[in-house]
Amino acid sequence: MSKQMKTYTLEFKQQAIQLAQQEGMSISQAARDLGVSQAGLNRWVNQAKQADLYGRPAFTGRGVAALSESEKKMKDLEREVVLLRQEREILKAAAKFFARESK
Repeated sequence: MSKQMKTYTLEFKQQAIQLAQQEGMSISQAARDLGVSQAGLNRWVNQAKQADLYGRPAFTGRGVAALSESEKKMKDLEREVVLLRQEREILKAAAKFFARESK
């Protein structure tokens, strides 16, 4: 039998993280109080810390890491460089072809 994974809302995760980070509250105690696994809550806390560290939004869904604005721009520029290189190679080939044809 396959086990259905529970999905939690962004608000629930944020509140769970706040509860776990309260002074005098351990992650295991917060997880028990909320009815979630300790590993899951610990993962949420670590994801939130990483998101804060790199300026990324946390919990974007489907296991896909969100990109910061600068990372997004870099990725777009890398795609553009690949496209421009392909276009340049096509133009080189076309120039060679037409140079042969004009002789």
